[in-house]
Amino acid sequence: MDRPPGHALACRRDGRLAGYGVVRPCRAGAKVGPLLADDEEVAAALLTGLMAAAGAGTEVFIDMPAANPRARYIRAGHEMTSTFETARMYLNGRPPEDLERVFGVTTLELG
Repeated sequence: MDRPPGHALACRRDGRLAGYGVVRPCRAGAKVGPLLADDEEVAAALLTGLMAAAGAGTEVFIDMPAANPRARYIRAGHEMTSTFETARMYLNGRPPEDLERVFGVTTLELG
């Protein structure tokens, strides 16, 4: 499947990766995901850059997990509104994951 090109940004602190994110065009506007960061300040800076890369006036979507309470800071700082909700379901227990670093999932469309 051919996908339109997107933009990726990364943040380095003290010589190590502190976060990264990707934005790509979607059917309407642009979609951010993944957005992974050590903290909400890095996530907010990356999201600002990704929104700028999408272009002025472009509607930008991001699937933020409710399980990460630090994502509230990002939502409030960008005056985001919820358009839909999903539920994540697991078979045979929840796998180990570092949800505190997940500010935007890779997107449901990509799996």
